[in-house]
Amino acid sequence: MSDSDFLNISQMKDGDLVKTRLVVRGKTPPRNYKHKPGRYFFLTVGDSSGQMQLKYWGGLLEEKTMKLFNELKVGNVLELEGEVAIDKFDNTLGLTLTEGTSLLKIMNKLEFNGNDFLPRTICDTKAMVDNLKDLLVDVENQYLRALLESFWMDIQFVEELQRSPASVMHHHNHMGGLLEHTLNVTRTCTNICRQYSDLDRDLLLTGAFVHDLGKMESYVADTTIDMNDQGRFLGHLTLGLRILEKHIQSVPDFPQVLTMKLSHLLMSHHAGRERNETSAPRGLKIPEASALFHANLMDANVAEYLGHVKDQAGLEDDWLYIREIGNEVYRK
Repeated sequence: MSDSDFLNISQMKDGDLVKTRLVVRGKTPPRNYKHKPGRYFFLTVGDSSGQMQLKYWGGLLEEKTMKLFNELKVGNVLELEGEVAIDKFDNTLGLTLTEGTSLLKIMNKLEFNGNDFLPRTICDTKAMVDNLKDLLVDVENQYLRALLESFWMDIQFVEELQRSPASVMHHHNHMGGLLEHTLNVTRTCTNICRQYSDLDRDLLLTGAFVHDLGKMESYVADTTIDMNDQGRFLGHLTLGLRILEKHIQSVPDFPQVLTMKLSHLLMSHHAGRERNETSAPRGLKIPEASALFHANLMDANVAEYLGHVKDQAGLEDDWLYIREIGNEVYRK
C-alpha cells in the first residue's frame, strides 16, 4: 500500500472510516468503564497536516488494554483503521478505535520516514530570516548592533533558527515555528515603538530577537516534537540566558547595565500576574519589558487559537469548544 492510500488529518471528515498513519504525540492514562469491566484510553496523534485525539475502547480484559497502552510510546508511528467522529463533550473531530474491530499497528522505523510526520511552517524560512534582518538593520546602538551581527555570522545558529519549533503542544508547535514567532514578536515591537516613541527601540527589538533563544536547545524532533532533558530540567529561559551571555562575551566592552537590561527582557517575558487578572504583570523593571511581555503573549495566544481552529477544519459547526483554551470559539 502506497502513502497516497492513507488519509492525512486535514482530509478527514465526520463519519469517515479511514486508513491512516499517524504519530503518537501524547498519552493519557487508561480509565475504567463506569458500568462494566475493562478500560479505555486517549492518545494525541498527528501528522504533518494537524493533530487530533484518538480514543481506544478496550475489551473486557483490562490487562490486554494496559499492555497495549504501555507498548505505545510517544514518537511511535501507527498504522490504523478507525472511525472519525465528533466528540459529544467538546465538539471536536477525533478518531475512535475499538478492540477487535479496528486495526492498530506500531510500525517499524524502516517502514517510514520520520520527517514526513513533522508539522512544518508554510512560510519560506529564508525569506523570514531576511525579513527579520530588515527589521533589525536600523539598530543604532553599537553594542547591540555588534551582538546581533554575532548571531547572523553564526551559520549553525541561523540554520537551527530556521528549523526549531516554538513549543510541543501550544503556539507555533511546528518546525520553523520559533522563527515565525520571533519575526511576529519583533514586528509587533516595531509597531509598539511607533506608538510609544519614548521606548528604547534598539533594546526592545534586540530583546524581541533573543527572548526565546533557549527554545533552540529545548526540543528534539524525530517523528514528533518533544522536550529534551535539559529543556525539562532548566527551561528555555535559563538556556536562552546562557546563549545570550555567550554572544555578549564576544562583543568587546559590552556595557554591564545593557547586559542586565537585555537579560531582564529575556528572563521576564513570561512574567506572572497578581490575583487580579487586570493588574500589571509582576517583576517587570523597565517599560521595554512590559512591551515585550505583551507582544509575546499576543502572538502566542492568537497563533494558538488559529492552530486549534485549523486542526478542526473538517467540522461544519459554527462553534468549536477548545479544551486547551477553555471556551467556545466562533469559526465562521
